Amino acid sequence: TLRGEYDRFHSDKRAIDFDEHAWRLFWYEGEDLRPWSCVRQIHDMNTLLVLTTETTHYWLPKVALEHHGQLARIKTVAETALKNRELLFTVPMRPSPAVYISATLFHNWRRRYETTLLWYATATLLLYWIIFSDANATKTRPLWLLALAPLLFFFCEALYYLWNCFCTDWSKAAPKAEIMSDCVGYKTDTVSWIVTYRRLSECREIPGAFLLYFDPQNFHLIPKKGFSEKQILQFRELISKRT
Repeated sequence: TLRGEYDRFHSDKRAIDFDEHAWRLFWYEGEDLRPWSCVRQIHDMNTLLVLTTETTHYWLPKVALEHHGQLARIKTVAETALKNRELLFTVPMRPSPAVYISATLFHNWRRRYETTLLWYATATLLLYWIIFSDANATKTRPLWLLALAPLLFFFCEALYYLWNCFCTDWSKAAPKAEIMSDCVGYKTDTVSWIVTYRRLSECREIPGAFLLYFDPQNFHLIPKKGFSEKQILQFRELISKRT
């Protein structure tokens, strides 16, 4: 299957030409000219350098770039394009366990509250059946156990998110977020990327963090602990003007 896809779509001759202003990717049937300002992500992989815009991925084999001595130059130009924006301040991205749990609970309950309530009700009825199904009618069962059941399930849910927090490999995540005038930027050992505020579909604020939604099902968590009071007000103004 992969061989067939290669023969149909990727086997023609391809080349790239670039300078400090734009790059041009061309092949037998056409060409694609893009300014560096449209770059949104740079993936520095083992064998590939991937440039990403808001709509397209451009896969560049490192061996070809190294053969012509252009790998370091194209990486420098692309990274400069990502950073060529007004940097306001940076904030650390590692959330505390309490902030991680509260943000995840807030997100999941808002997005799937009907399903969550159904599971809670089912578990409560199951607990009711286990406690009160004893054939010996002379024994009494405390009703307060049933009232505490939802709290017990909520506590177990929070414990699960706490376990996820400690099991996450935070070394692979971006250590800080760069707050810029028109976007927010992240950088790891292999990926650099920015997301413009205008792509925000929703933004929610909880006591310990900002939850940025660039798609309806996932959020970017930015803890508030790295902000000063002035920076929080400035960031609120930036995301409120995203449209």
